[in-house]
Amino acid sequence: MKRILATLFALIIVPLSMQIYYADESSQSESSLEENVESTEQTAKADEPKRLVALGDSITRGYGLAEGEKSYVEILTEEGNFKSNNFAVNGRTSTVLLEDLQKPSEKEKSALQQADYIVMSIGGNDMLYLVDKLVNGALPSDSAENPAETVRNLIDMAGKLTAENMTSDISYYKSTVEKIINLLREMNPKAEIVMQTVYNPFKPIFVVAPIMFADMKDDIDGAYDSVEGCINGFNTALFELSEKYGFKIADISKEFKESDKKYINMSLSNPDIHPNAAGHRRIAEIIEQTIDPDKIIFTSASVESGNAESSNSGKVENSEKLSTNSGQSVENSKANASDSEEMSYTQRVLIFVGVMAVISFVITYTRLKRKSRK
Repeated sequence: MKRILATLFALIIVPLSMQIYYADESSQSESSLEENVESTEQTAKADEPKRLVALGDSITRGYGLAEGEKSYVEILTEEGNFKSNNFAVNGRTSTVLLEDLQKPSEKEKSALQQADYIVMSIGGNDMLYLVDKLVNGALPSDSAENPAETVRNLIDMAGKLTAENMTSDISYYKSTVEKIINLLREMNPKAEIVMQTVYNPFKPIFVVAPIMFADMKDDIDGAYDSVEGCINGFNTALFELSEKYGFKIADISKEFKESDKKYINMSLSNPDIHPNAAGHRRIAEIIEQTIDPDKIIFTSASVESGNAESSNSGKVENSEKLSTNSGQSVENSKANASDSEEMSYTQRVLIFVGVMAVISFVITYTRLKRKSRK
């Protein structure tokens, strides 16, 4: 009799234990599947191209580059996960940019409202117009035949850059940029704004001039300090606004000043104050570091220049595929969750039957034991 009861007990308990074990395994599989679905959704979201809008002047436009050379906007776009619009205009000052933003085209307005990042280079022309006003147009000459005249013009120009002559223009620049920031925030409160500092366009001359004209070295060094003082005035305004409004600063001026590499086209025989190809490459790197301090290397995307728009079909297609896969994973997860709920109900029934069987077993065993004693 005892053997029969023991066998009956085993037949009840063993299947019940296996059922509970497999139910736990199913629960773990469901948890793992949910984690995979979440990871897939995050991957799909990260792969979506970010929208970047570039505003500003000829630096952003890429003026001064040779055919085949790329502006920093093109570099950022092709080597970063961006879909970009470049609305920069040659010769633009902060005042003109503000006026243009107050009456943007539908394309510009739409792009700005949808942008994840707004990158700006503005202030170089403000500084040059100040200098031009002070020297009545007598900017450094591009005469290759008389480089000494170029240096003398530069020294004369720098001598006029006193605090008294600059304060009004720098204050006006600051108030204009403040209005630009407020206008952009009204159009798109979520976009991250990145502004570039103004660099010293005459640095290449200041590098070679003291060597070529040792007799003018003291005057050249003094001129350099005066120009840097003017540049610092404009950049200080940007840093103060950055602290007030929370936008980011890509400090191009600092890099161009401290580097021993030639990032600007200008020389004693070339009046072009714009960045060369190496300069645009470095600007792109600094902006990338400003946007993402960890310097994540993005994949390529498309570039839209002004009204010329190109699509990022490859990226969009991949993103759609990931989104589709993510959706399928979610559906599978829901189906498995439903199966899990049914299994959980079955498990509860089996546990109830098992408990009743054990109780029945105990009662039967007790009765048989009492009868055997009698």
